[in-house]
Amino acid sequence: MVKCLFRGKLVIEAIGLIINSTDCYAATTLVDCTNSSTVQTALKNAAHGDTVKCNPGGTYTWSTTVAIPSTKNITLDGNGAIMTGKITLPSTANYYARVTNFTFRTSDNAIVVTGTGLDNKPWRIDHSTFDPVGTYIGSMIETWSGPGLIDNCNFINLPNYKETIHNMGYGWNKVDGWTNEAVPGSPKAIYIEDSTATAMYTGKPYNGTCLSQSYYGARTVVRNTTLNTVMVDNHGNRTSYSGRWMELYNNTITGGSLYCIRGGSGIVFGNRGAQSIFFVNEPTTDGRDNTEYGVGDGQNNVYTPQIHGMPIISHMNTRIH
Repeated sequence: MVKCLFRGKLVIEAIGLIINSTDCYAATTLVDCTNSSTVQTALKNAAHGDTVKCNPGGTYTWSTTVAIPSTKNITLDGNGAIMTGKITLPSTANYYARVTNFTFRTSDNAIVVTGTGLDNKPWRIDHSTFDPVGTYIGSMIETWSGPGLIDNCNFINLPNYKETIHNMGYGWNKVDGWTNEAVPGSPKAIYIEDSTATAMYTGKPYNGTCLSQSYYGARTVVRNTTLNTVMVDNHGNRTSYSGRWMELYNNTITGGSLYCIRGGSGIVFGNRGAQSIFFVNEPTTDGRDNTEYGVGDGQNNVYTPQIHGMPIISHMNTRIH
């Protein structure tokens, strides 16, 4: 029988042997999460692999941002807390970070993932509810190119034109996301799965409510998720590189809209429900057609030389209206 007596020590009771080890069971520390400074101190003092967990059933308003450390594997568990405030979640080459079991009532950037790099360790946001409480259209989660997983989350009361998750890729006007290969099914992406997203005004498709918008060479996968009058958008415009790659499959669609493709490439298949895919090609002010959003291209037509992406594959076992 093995027990962890304290960090760095194991005791094997059967033979009474004590040995040094780094494989002790990780600790969980219960914290009064009323003040963001208390949570920050607990995260700072936690050991590699530990969980900092709020006392159950709290409602908190944090006056300052809580930054999860980037130098150790660590989990912040809300334990059912209702929270107004902001958390930064690191994406790094060597460590994992996780945020779980919160209800966020914050209209703008409840969680911001920091750090770029497709080869970073994946972060995770899970088993949480996101309620923007109002009509502000800015994002509730901001991510970059570091891979991660958003799963078993519930996004509710999303207003018109809400851009709930922003996958910012490599950042404005950076070509990095278009100079490395996009591989279908690769873990080097932002995965959104096993979740539900519901617009404030359901049954009115094309109201601009988005679960995710992807930019600047981003790679985004949405799967096994219910979208209720909510779109997924691969973005681009005249002054920036579009999202690079998207996969949308095995989702349940209600209320109409599904996907707005303004640039990049991807795969769409196996979705259920009445749905539409938009390939955006907006006219200029003088009425001429143009490829403002670079549909199917790696970048938009104001850049030379062009870097081309792959075509959209959009009719694989999918009912398209």
